[in-house]
Amino acid sequence: MRFHGSIKTGYEWARIRASWSASRSSPVSSGNKKDMAAWITIISALAGILAGGVVTYATSRSQLRIEAEHAYDRALRDMRLPHYQQLFHLTKSMPREFPETPRRSDLLDFRKQFHDWYFSEQAGGMFLSQAARDAYFTLQNELQSVAGRMSADSELVGPDDSASLRTKASALRHQLTTDLGTAERPRANWIIPRSIAPPSRQVGAITSNLPPQG
Repeated sequence: MRFHGSIKTGYEWARIRASWSASRSSPVSSGNKKDMAAWITIISALAGILAGGVVTYATSRSQLRIEAEHAYDRALRDMRLPHYQQLFHLTKSMPREFPETPRRSDLLDFRKQFHDWYFSEQAGGMFLSQAARDAYFTLQNELQSVAGRMSADSELVGPDDSASLRTKASALRHQLTTDLGTAERPRANWIIPRSIAPPSRQVGAITSNLPPQG
């Protein structure tokens, strides 16, 4: 784009010089018509140079902005990845189905684990997107609400509250995956290795003289 603009600018300057030379070399008796035509050519060439410069500047500025945004997105994704992995791992306490019905004390423990991750020395909560932050606090608030409605630490969580907690934990996992884009298909079509057929085993074949494999 810049190379094309420089060629165009050089061409316009050549037109200006030719028009100016023609206007200076024209005899006075030729009148004002030739002078006017020369000035029109010069003005048109200057307008072309100005327009080309504006277009080149706008295109270059837009391209630089897009490249800067892409670089920022890649850097942010790289910083988020380890924190999101750790938070995703913490949600194992609330899978799609509980292996055992959790108690009130378990919910308080789950909430503390998430709290410690958010305010850890690595500051995991600082890297959450707004959507992931909403999903995170929705789950934390639900843990606090369900535990607050229970009286004893040994009390089991009811089926409705259990389903609500698992749904909100799943929503958080989905949002973490969305932020990182790990569910997207690869842009390149990778080659799938072909299966290699095993050697044929003929009846009566002599294999005792073959060297050992591996």
